Amino acid sequence: MSEKKSFARQLITASVTSTVGAAVGAIVTAIINAVTRVAPEPLAARVDLPPDPGVALIVVGIVVGAVLGLAVWLLVTDRSKLKRLLPHALRLLERLFRKKMAGMGGNAEAEIAPEPGAGSEPVAVPDGAAGTRIAISSGHGARVPGAVGILDEVTEARRVVGGIVGYLREMGAHVDEFHDDESDTVAGNIGAIVNWHNSRERDMDVSVHFNAFAPTEGPMGTEVLFLSAGDAAARVSRAIAEAGGFRNRGAKFRDNLGFLNRTEKPAILLEICFVDSAGDAGLYRANFDAVCRAAASALGLGASG
Repeated sequence: MSEKKSFARQLITASVTSTVGAAVGAIVTAIINAVTRVAPEPLAARVDLPPDPGVALIVVGIVVGAVLGLAVWLLVTDRSKLKRLLPHALRLLERLFRKKMAGMGGNAEAEIAPEPGAGSEPVAVPDGAAGTRIAISSGHGARVPGAVGILDEVTEARRVVGGIVGYLREMGAHVDEFHDDESDTVAGNIGAIVNWHNSRERDMDVSVHFNAFAPTEGPMGTEVLFLSAGDAAARVSRAIAEAGGFRNRGAKFRDNLGFLNRTEKPAILLEICFVDSAGDAGLYRANFDAVCRAAASALGLGASG
């Protein structure tokens, strides 16, 4: 066989293996994306991927699959080349993965909120806050851990709930708060929180959580999840972002969360910031009181105000 024919055959083989790898990567990541959207509640509650990774995750899967396909070809034909190229390929994939994932979850309108000024004026009490009835709970529980990084989700969610409740009561709102200290399974925890909310006389349900993805020095931001209360979610997300200096990831529609699906009043789920982002953690610690005040003021307008 001539050298040209041999090279052509190797080139075709490399193309086929990388294409097959890319196709497999696309299929697998598409399945992962679908599962995180429709998973049963205990699984969905534990998934740490950002909501609806969609196209970005599939693109990463295609690239990873293509590189793996080429790696298989090199392993069969020339192991020395594989040893030389593999470290470079892995570094490239890591950079691509972090770049793609860091941008996921936020929408095109995501904003960087301005730095809050030191000694800024207290958030104004909204008209109509007096008499508003709100049931608010912290996510997860004493025996059901949440996300842990630079911040601990369970600990900080309870602190934020306490801060928000204090300001809401100063505004004249009627507020009930709940923290689950008894449940020891994810399903039991979600059931306890939902049952407590549905036992209250209230106009709106609120759950406080913290987000997580991967350790990073950069800022990630705040977002608020909703099923039907989109206006309230957008308003609260913007208020928290502006008060804390967070990136505003905005209101996110979610139809696979037990808290939003099973509570009987308009409900929103606050993701204050990312526990594994050093940038977010610094802003949160510096502006904790302002964040609680701003969230309370936005919640005081009710589910649709």
